[in-house]
Amino acid sequence: MFNRGMGMSFFDKVSKAASAVGEAAKEQQRKQREMIARLESKSDDQLKKIIKDDSFFGSSDTEKTIARKILRNRGY
Repeated sequence: MFNRGMGMSFFDKVSKAASAVGEAAKEQQRKQREMIARLESKSDDQLKKIIKDDSFFGSSDTEKTIARKILRNRGY
């Protein structure tokens, strides 16, 4: 009734794709944790500069968001 060879290869591909997505998510979380650790060591003035940096090669939106959260936690 079903062609097992085709069916299995389809599910193998789906499984591999899901695994790749999971690995990418883990890598993104690792990078975010590293960024948090790096930014937490910066002074308030340095974090404010990161938030205000609108240059082309400046801080990413993620970096700015994390800097804002750190400053809020520090009472700003």
